[in-house]
Amino acid sequence: MTALQIAATPVTVNEAGIRQLGAAEVLDDQTINLLPATSVAWSVQSGPLTGINSSGLATAGLVYQDSPAVAEGSYAGFTGSLGLTVLDTISDNFEL
Repeated sequence: MTALQIAATPVTVNEAGIRQLGAAEVLDDQTINLLPATSVAWSVQSGPLTGINSSGLATAGLVYQDSPAVAEGSYAGFTGSLGLTVLDTISDNFEL
């Protein structure tokens, strides 16, 4: 294993919504092996994510405009991250 790759499709999540994250180990011959999401230690690196559960479900917080967030996963001594965009989809929830 040479790297941990974190992915989500799409890389956007509606505010107060959830997005399934996935992980794969990248091997030295550039092949990819998908990992069970439950085998990864998930965390929020930055941005308006309220948490990521042990199954890789990322939950977005409320935002007043589209906002960047970064999710992180660790597995077998490797760490990978993924940039997400939390979309402002609830009108007037901040009364701006």
